[in-house]
Amino acid sequence: MCHQEWLYDPFTFIRTITTAGINQDILKLKLADFDTKLLVFGNVPYNISSQLIHYLVEQREYVEIAYLTLQREFAQKLIATPPSKSYGYMSCYLQYFACVRILFTIPRSAFSPQPGIDSSFVEIRFLPCSRYPVASTQLLFTLIKTAFSQRRKKIVNSLAALYPKDVLEEALRELEIDSGARADHLSLKDYCRIADYVDISSGADKRIA
Repeated sequence: MCHQEWLYDPFTFIRTITTAGINQDILKLKLADFDTKLLVFGNVPYNISSQLIHYLVEQREYVEIAYLTLQREFAQKLIATPPSKSYGYMSCYLQYFACVRILFTIPRSAFSPQPGIDSSFVEIRFLPCSRYPVASTQLLFTLIKTAFSQRRKKIVNSLAALYPKDVLEEALRELEIDSGARADHLSLKDYCRIADYVDISSGADKRIA
C-alpha cells in the first residue's frame, strides 16, 4: 500500500498517485502498454537488481523516475565514480542514461526477518539524452565491459582484444588520457571519448558483433 501523506513530505513533487495492482513478474511487464510515464517504486529482491536496472534502462522512455530499495553495496556501485573499488561497468552503464543518488540508508534492523546486510533507498532520474552522447552505445558498453573484465591491467592492454594496440595508443595520446591508467581511473566521459575516437578513426567497431 502507498501512503500518500508519507510520500508528500520527502517527495514534494508528488501531488497525486494513481496505483494499480498487477500480479506479474516486472521483468516481463511491457511498460509501453501504459498510456503515461511511470513512477517505479519498489523494494527490489536483491537477486534481480542487475536485471531490473537493465530492464529500466531498456524501457526508460516510459519511466519518469524510479525509487528502489537496493542492497547497499550494489547501490554504491550505481553511484560510484573513479577512482573507486565500487566503480565499474554498472556505474557507467546507468550513469550514461540517468542521474542516480542514494537518498538514505536503511539499516538491516528495519526488516523482519533481518537480512545480513544494510539497504539503500535510491533515486534514478532518466535523462532526456546522455551528457556524453556517442555514435554507438553498443561499442561504448562493449568497450567498458571489456576494460572492467581486466580492471587491474593498463587500459591500453585490457582493450587490446577489441582494437589494434597502435589504434589505442593513438587514441589515448590524442585524447590526452594516460595509457598506463587502469579501468577504474577512467571516467564515463573518458570512455565515451575513446569509443567515438576509435569508431571514427579506424572503424574498429566492426570487430564487435
